[in-house]
Amino acid sequence: RKNMKFILFSALVFTSFSSQAAIECGKMISLTGTVDVHRNPDKTTSEKDAPRTTFSAEANAPIRCDDIIETHERSSAVMQLPRGKVAVGSNTKVAIAKYSNEEKPDPTMIDLFFGQLRALITKKKAPAGTPPTASRFQVRTPTAVSGVRGTDFYVGYDEKTKVTEQATLEGQVDVTTPQNPTPVAVK
Repeated sequence: RKNMKFILFSALVFTSFSSQAAIECGKMISLTGTVDVHRNPDKTTSEKDAPRTTFSAEANAPIRCDDIIETHERSSAVMQLPRGKVAVGSNTKVAIAKYSNEEKPDPTMIDLFFGQLRALITKKKAPAGTPPTASRFQVRTPTAVSGVRGTDFYVGYDEKTKVTEQATLEGQVDVTTPQNPTPVAVK
């Protein structure tokens, strides 16, 4: 009886961890050139530093919340997320860093390790009868965080110079840096 309880408990724990690591946050809708997905094959953890397997991305394939997407020379990818699209330029590495809920994942932060991306994000709609949500979508680089509630914007990060570039194409982006945590509005 004790063994059966242990087996059931172990199965429950493993199933719980497995479902957490395999959560889908979006879909790869188009690709050009060589685009790699670095995925954590160990479904019991979703740590960003976990050992990963690498495979070629495919159009219309789901993106897991813990995947790392990397484009190469003359390559690009477009990801469809619940609130918009993110176009990843050549020689770029990104990962979904945070998402809002596991039942219906909504990415709220993307890490841009190097390269450039363009995001067209719509405002998150609040359920009828509730006040508007303050939910933000952010792109984080090693030197800055760009946060929006709904806009079209570009972020680039150069590993060599350690410089983040941001351009707002429509709407407003709030940018913070470690040296200046007070948001600067970029229209």
